[in-house]
Amino acid sequence: MKLSIREIKNRIKSEPIILLKKPWLVFLIPMILVYVVFNRFKRSEIKVYLTDTKLSELSSKNRLHSIGDNFIHTITNYNRFDEYVQKRIIEDCSPEYPLVKITKDRFDRGDFAIVYTDQQGAVLSYVFICTKVAVFTPVGIDLQLPAHTFGMYDVYTYQDSRGKGHYSNLFYYAVDLMQSKGYDSMWLWLMSHNSISVRVHYKLGIKIISKILTEKVVLGLIRRDVGEVKMSLAELISNE
Repeated sequence: MKLSIREIKNRIKSEPIILLKKPWLVFLIPMILVYVVFNRFKRSEIKVYLTDTKLSELSSKNRLHSIGDNFIHTITNYNRFDEYVQKRIIEDCSPEYPLVKITKDRFDRGDFAIVYTDQQGAVLSYVFICTKVAVFTPVGIDLQLPAHTFGMYDVYTYQDSRGKGHYSNLFYYAVDLMQSKGYDSMWLWLMSHNSISVRVHYKLGIKIISKILTEKVVLGLIRRDVGEVKMSLAELISNE
């Protein structure tokens, strides 16, 4: 299987020992440097919407049915989560996207996943929860979570399970679980390009965007910014 320069660069970055296993890759380093310089001078912008919601404002009346505890699995280490990552890579990720490393980093810093499975144990949907620091990987920004606030992110429902209400049930289960642990507010962040996720969470009760996080690259210079706003998710939807 042929790999692109970008894929080789990411492979060397995530697994430097590969240069010992395949020393011929050293000869590609000049090409990789040219690729990096070229991309640094491209103009780009990534935007993340951070929502802030009081748990008391979220009603679970829209839940299709209650989830039994035997269908929910709280996972705190990568080894137990690997099969879900591999399945997502197959159906959702480009070859160069380092989902394994990103997911391992989440568990290493103390985040955990809540996984929803069916009666046969097949995965339907999952969410990640953080309670100390919110790491916005796409824009390279970290923010300390306020007291009694948790973060929910990287919500994902597998392709063959979509459109059946599984994620809404998991969403409310996670909210109820964290509320029982003494949390009263939730941060949830949405990618600006993912209009489907924006609409889904609006229906689930997420209404207010409190911050817009951006990463801009102009002439090789990276600028990161956290802008305070009070914007309705409905306004965002109406502008699509």
